[in-house]
Amino acid sequence: MPSKRIPKPTYPDMYKKYITSVKGNALTALNKQLDEIAQMMKKVNKSNLDFAYAKGKWSLKEVLVHMIDTEQIFAYRALAIARGEKKALPGFDQDKYINNANLDHISKKQIADNFKSIRKSSLFLFDTFGPEDWVRIGKASGKEVSASAFPYMIAGHTKHHLSVLKKKYLK
Repeated sequence: MPSKRIPKPTYPDMYKKYITSVKGNALTALNKQLDEIAQMMKKVNKSNLDFAYAKGKWSLKEVLVHMIDTEQIFAYRALAIARGEKKALPGFDQDKYINNANLDHISKKQIADNFKSIRKSSLFLFDTFGPEDWVRIGKASGKEVSASAFPYMIAGHTKHHLSVLKKKYLK
């Protein structure tokens, strides 16, 4: 897997928690998470997919689909900014996305396969970036962000939710 050096990212404060949680190379972290996600998915079964640890919290299935949605959105933003998109990229309402996800028809296998596919796609995308791509800056959710921020945002967001899943859903 690529271990390109990614230049220091420019990012909005709202993503600092995710970005600073990634130690070392973000691409290495993304690659390592492939195995961590696969191991975590082995603990998921039909009986716990609909489990929510508290009233008003998302179910396990909803969290997993949210993680996939977010990676797809962040990867698209990275692509658009790296390719020089000048238009501001819209934000997204994570709750609306989950409410409209049609989750009754999504199986554990589909989620696991989608995770793997999306992550491999993200890694392939980042492997195509050259030095000039990483430093391009665009606007997403009304804030300036560099293409180099997105691997860290994806890895940090995934790390955050894997921790929550382990502590509150898959004890």
